[in-house]
Amino acid sequence: MGAKNHQPTKRECTGISAWLSQRLGMGLIEVQRANNHLEDAIMLGMNKKYVEDLATTLSGTCVDHLQKALTALDASKRHAKETQNGFERVLEAAESEGYIGNPLASKVDEYQLDKLFSESFVVTSINDKIWREVIRNIKHHNILHTLHWEKKQFSDLPKFTDDFAETLRQCISRANRHGDWAMVCAVEDNQIPVRQYGFRLFSTWSYADLVFTYSALVMTELYYRANDLPSLAEFDPVHSEIDIA
Repeated sequence: MGAKNHQPTKRECTGISAWLSQRLGMGLIEVQRANNHLEDAIMLGMNKKYVEDLATTLSGTCVDHLQKALTALDASKRHAKETQNGFERVLEAAESEGYIGNPLASKVDEYQLDKLFSESFVVTSINDKIWREVIRNIKHHNILHTLHWEKKQFSDLPKFTDDFAETLRQCISRANRHGDWAMVCAVEDNQIPVRQYGFRLFSTWSYADLVFTYSALVMTELYYRANDLPSLAEFDPVHSEIDIA
């Protein structure tokens, strides 16, 4: 989203930064879409019991939706690769612009940005472990190395996606051979490890996204401070009157 893209280098790099954020967002959308189709397959396998009035537009077969889940997973894997390419393009743009780092990076922890953001607009508790990883990388290695590190957080996603997809193919085989109900039972009774491989994939995406989000916040704040711009914590309430004349 436009609210989450980094401003880590120079204003001239904003376009590629937005593209990078967009690719990550699309990957998240597709992996969630895959999970939604799996849940559709399960509801259909249960003959929509107790959800008849809630899932009135849900139609097709379990296999239909499992195949759609596989298609969405393929798209998520493609976007994960594009996200890694996006990091490379940001780094190339930074080099082209002669950017070597933020002069304030080495003292980032002195600003206590976690406290600042938590008191202003981060409305849930900051994940301390991930936050400290981001801060440590920025403090000790500055901006460009941190972007290299962020890129690596997406490296396992292709394998994890393929492994989860294989469990869905097993579900398709079970449904084709023994029926939709048997497929649901295989998932719910842990005969096919859909949850284990699914959680591994979803948690890795969530981790990489949170790293990206925290990095975007910190790098943008450092950019603002280094250029004497207002802090992220300085903003008017959305309900204030805006003069567009």
